[in-house]
Amino acid sequence: MTFSDYEKFFEEQSNRCNLPTWDELPDIEVYMDQVITLINRYIGGMPPDGDTLITSSMINNYVKNGILPCPVKKRYSRTHLSRLIIICILKPVLPITAIGTLIDSLLKTRTEKEVLNFFCEHYKETFCATAKNLSRYTQNTAQSENEIMEILSLAAMHSAAISGGSKFLAESALSEICKATDTEDDTKSNNKKTARKEPSEE
Repeated sequence: MTFSDYEKFFEEQSNRCNLPTWDELPDIEVYMDQVITLINRYIGGMPPDGDTLITSSMINNYVKNGILPCPVKKRYSRTHLSRLIIICILKPVLPITAIGTLIDSLLKTRTEKEVLNFFCEHYKETFCATAKNLSRYTQNTAQSENEIMEILSLAAMHSAAISGGSKFLAESALSEICKATDTEDDTKSNNKKTARKEPSEE
């Protein structure tokens, strides 16, 4: 790998962090094939190993499992596109059910628009900052192809370390969310049972 190839590599990585915000999504409903085209355009090149990013079967399963709302007359809205962007980025990291739980938890206090914009902002901030810092470090220290490859290896280790630590924190936080949700559900269930009971006669 030459210096120019290396610079191009980091430039390509930085371009991948530009996810669309809510207002950049189409404000008209679209059909399944259009959804797939849009998601592939928004998250082009992910994953790099060539695995399928999104299919109609995946989308139907997300709807079936309640992670996506049902389409209206086979048409999908900004809400569907927004959630699919988040799902496609997070599914290599978290189970689909955990992603659904996370989105539902955030929607208790935020709108769909706010959830997507928060995700895009923090994804770009973390992704681009790491890529740019590694790129600058390479330009300042690499003197040969071997040194470039060493920096690339360190970049992979650095990014994997961030990913591993972030995954651990995400899973820990989700565990607490699930505990709180279970407690909340139990409380609601007990309240309903109490409300159904007839008052005792004295």
